[in-house]
Amino acid sequence: MSEKGGYRRYKHPTRFFRLTVFSHSNEDLAPETLNFETTKIASMRKGFDVIKNRRQHRAPWGCTFAKEDKSKCESGISPKSDQEYFEILCLCILQAGLGWGMIRKNWPKFKRGFYGFNIERLAKAKKEELLHRDGVVKNKIKIEAIVNNAKKFQKVKGERGSFPNFLKSLKRSEDKEAIKMLTHVFAHVGKYTAEYYLHSVGYWR
Repeated sequence: MSEKGGYRRYKHPTRFFRLTVFSHSNEDLAPETLNFETTKIASMRKGFDVIKNRRQHRAPWGCTFAKEDKSKCESGISPKSDQEYFEILCLCILQAGLGWGMIRKNWPKFKRGFYGFNIERLAKAKKEELLHRDGVVKNKIKIEAIVNNAKKFQKVKGERGSFPNFLKSLKRSEDKEAIKMLTHVFAHVGKYTAEYYLHSVGYWR
């Protein structure tokens, strides 16, 4: 840029805008003047909102960001029913190894395929039956895990009265023991999945 004036171009999350700078001459100094168009200011503010939203979201349904985005994941809100607890467990299992944003975008389709994640209906379902339904992830291991976990959910409800009561019983143990317990009770649930599940259902809120 010359001493007389010019512009610099700054990259913005949503678009480019130009920052016009009037500089001083050799003889007489004048303050720099920033000349923004109104529409570009609005675009800048909108972009800052995008950045803010990327930095913070709530589990599990807001988790659509890649790990490198370094966004802050807020603890989920406790589900209102055993059905919701089970649905989130299925989400945690299905998203493993897949794009989390894609899973959430297509969740209504998956939900229809898995009978609305109805615990009683899935506990009676056959793996081959689910494999042929539209909207079902064609992964035999995950399908079998969801069917088995529906049966486990029924057993937990029978023993504890409700799934929240089961989670309350885990609070008497250290966190690592609670996580370990989930990995033993449910199929296709490792330590990371168990920890993320507890985070998603507001276990530590």
